[in-house]
Amino acid sequence: MTEFQPRSPDFRNWIRPVLGRQPFMQWLGVEVTCCDPGLVELAIRPRPEMTQHTGDLHAGVIAGLADNAAGGAAGTLTVPEGVPVTVEYKINFLAPARGERILARAQVLKPGRTLLIVEARVTAENRGETSLVATMLATMTPVAVPGLKPPPG
Repeated sequence: MTEFQPRSPDFRNWIRPVLGRQPFMQWLGVEVTCCDPGLVELAIRPRPEMTQHTGDLHAGVIAGLADNAAGGAAGTLTVPEGVPVTVEYKINFLAPARGERILARAQVLKPGRTLLIVEARVTAENRGETSLVATMLATMTPVAVPGLKPPPG
């Protein structure tokens, strides 16, 4: 198994176009708050249209945010021609997501040529308090995406 080197010193130049090609991520208003080798953090500010019947953030929003953070973390370590896509994931919802800001922080646990194992933790920030709302374990695989150019480096 080959250990991959980071694709570029400027990871944000790689992840922003990938997120920009996803209308759902645009609608969520995703912000890249951290992007380092094997680590990505994404944040959103919840809006009423993102909630479910109880007024809490919808599980689909939480899972989508965690999934994209996991893919981003894997993407910092994959070959330049490959963009990670999800093979599978398991998510545990631990508490309702209520807050001014929701963060998904993902870290690659095991890089590989065809499969990368990534853990994501989703937290809610509310009035200076941070609470863990979900954890995800995901498997990613790099695939070619026509028209998506890697950054130089």
